[in-house]
Amino acid sequence: MKFLSPLASLLVLTALTHAELTCAPVFQDHMILQQGMPVAVWGTADADSEVKLAFGKHEQSTKADDQGNWKLQLRALEADQLEDFSKASAGKNLRISSGEETLMIRDVLIGEVWLCSGQSNMAGKVKNNAMDPKDDLSKLQLPTIRQYRSDTGWISATEGDVREFSKVGLTFARRLQKELKVPVGLLSASVGGTQIHTWQLPDASIDPAEKHAPGSNYLKHIMPLIGTSMKGALWYQGEGNARDGYAYFGKLKSLIKGWRSVWGQGEFPFLIVQLAGIGESDPNMPDMGDGRAAIREAQLQAMKQITNVGLATAVDIGGPKEHPPNKTDIGKRLAAWALHHQYDRKITASGPLITGFDIRCSTIAIQFKNAQGLTIADKGEGFGPPIVCPPGTDLPWLSIQGADGIWHSATAWIEGDELLVVNTDVKKPKNVRYAFTNRPKGPYLYNKAGLPAFPFTTEKWEELTKE
Repeated sequence: MKFLSPLASLLVLTALTHAELTCAPVFQDHMILQQGMPVAVWGTADADSEVKLAFGKHEQSTKADDQGNWKLQLRALEADQLEDFSKASAGKNLRISSGEETLMIRDVLIGEVWLCSGQSNMAGKVKNNAMDPKDDLSKLQLPTIRQYRSDTGWISATEGDVREFSKVGLTFARRLQKELKVPVGLLSASVGGTQIHTWQLPDASIDPAEKHAPGSNYLKHIMPLIGTSMKGALWYQGEGNARDGYAYFGKLKSLIKGWRSVWGQGEFPFLIVQLAGIGESDPNMPDMGDGRAAIREAQLQAMKQITNVGLATAVDIGGPKEHPPNKTDIGKRLAAWALHHQYDRKITASGPLITGFDIRCSTIAIQFKNAQGLTIADKGEGFGPPIVCPPGTDLPWLSIQGADGIWHSATAWIEGDELLVVNTDVKKPKNVRYAFTNRPKGPYLYNKAGLPAFPFTTEKWEELTKE
């Protein structure tokens, strides 16, 4: 038997026990940190070793545990203020050291950070999407909008790299930056063709017999980001679960609850894209309720029933196929909700959203919020704003239900912020449905901000979902 010399034995022992100083993968050059809240930084080092962090005037130290894991927390940081969005802003360096090892993360900015997740309509890159001829995103020069994806690291929205950005995420970030004048970072974690269960983690509130293992996309794309300080999440998914209909609500609630529970940031904002239409709907089916109507209602109920959940509808920009060419308006609508609700800006948060209804003899009057300038308009299939229709234009995709439960096509007129719906053959109406079908082609109901009304039914959620 050959024995090692004492020196050789020491070298082998050192090699076995030494752990390289590392940081979580999201901490890379050009990253953006969330302003206004404590920022966690974590990684690995030698077991029980001291780890130091320096960022500008901020200095922190901690001791790695016996497994070599360490975590530090910077106090709330102030955002970098921007004057010219087209110019790069010099970021600070984040220095992490342990013993003789040092990690330097360069050009770090402070601003707003949002997670972008879902399936292909969120994953869709600038280079793979139809372009608005008046707004070519591939030529943007916005170096302080940055995106992190595990395969690219942090990249900036400048010619070349911008083509790798999520188109929805980019148009959201651009609108935010224009208003807030700070850097905006996107954590991109989306995979085309995926169902919601692949993004979930087990819900502790459900029956143990029904529990499932964490989804593959949660493990691969979400778990590595958990703990990253951020403002909130954007979620564009549901196409893969469209047949779930109303049952999608429970799955979405579980996903939101699960992500919030592990992130440790309380009930952070969770903004959902309500699905666009696809294919063609039958205009001679007054009961509607087909195709994506039920899953849109499930998404609407998530906004109504879950704290700090927002909604931006894409109902007016669908098409024959799965991917609406116009992602720009989706990003803008998500930003409108965020700017109003999360940043206290005095802008209209969304299109008209039903708040109640009155039955007045044979007429049903629908009340909304965000209905200032309620009008009928037609957006067409382009990127432009909706064009107000001539007086007397009928609003399609309206139905009224009689006391006998039978649905009939209806007509309507606008009085102030109310929509009055009637069918003269229905003497005792009980409910109204609007755009409650797979793909309701316009014109649509809009407000003066050019944002479309959410599809709705006046039926109670409990009635819709009873077995």
